[in-house]
Amino acid sequence: MEIPTAFFAPGALHPRGNAMLRIHNSLTRQKQDFRPIEAGKVRMYVCGMTVYDYCHIGHARVMVVFDAIHRWLRASAYDITYVRNITDIDDRIIKRAAENGESIQSLTSRFIRFMDEDAQALGVEKPDFEPRATEHVPGMIAIITALIERGLAYSDSSAASRASDRSLKFLQRVTFPSLNVKTWASGSSTARNPSAHSRSSVWPWKGPGSGTSGGKMTSHSGSKRASIASTFA
Repeated sequence: MEIPTAFFAPGALHPRGNAMLRIHNSLTRQKQDFRPIEAGKVRMYVCGMTVYDYCHIGHARVMVVFDAIHRWLRASAYDITYVRNITDIDDRIIKRAAENGESIQSLTSRFIRFMDEDAQALGVEKPDFEPRATEHVPGMIAIITALIERGLAYSDSSAASRASDRSLKFLQRVTFPSLNVKTWASGSSTARNPSAHSRSSVWPWKGPGSGTSGGKMTSHSGSKRASIASTFA
């Protein structure tokens, strides 16, 4: 499980006094005993689905795994707030809506409904909050602007070669320790994507066929929808 350092610290017990949960720190690349920022309280944010197609087995994994963690933390006497976002605006969403001749809202509303049906079939609980990306665009712009101003991000691909040493070292630290940042900044597509399909990649990678969801139960044009829950039957 990949959780930024800010969400926990090493060496703490949960409220019942048992050090049962150890979590992988993607920054130090080590497992550490779970410890919330505020004793007895947990705020868990999970990256949710991009709703332009049916859920696939990878989405089912996200639902089930974090539902289990949520339940365990609650049973362990933590006061937990579980947030899982919904990405309802994205290049793939815009493209799919245009292909279907429908509005973005019509497309995303339909697949959010299907997502909820699948979650119910899998027996997982709904998160406490499900913020939609379209509801928080100004906030996202503010965060990105702050990162650019601090030299930790760049505005477009042409600015990559001008990225500060600070931003490149930060990128190396949080993604790939072996990344050659000088080669990466030079513009080599190979260097920029040392592990294009890696879940720890912090940049969006769009290669051949990336406009479709690998492993989905049916395509968007299919006449019959199969629930992901049927995979486990």
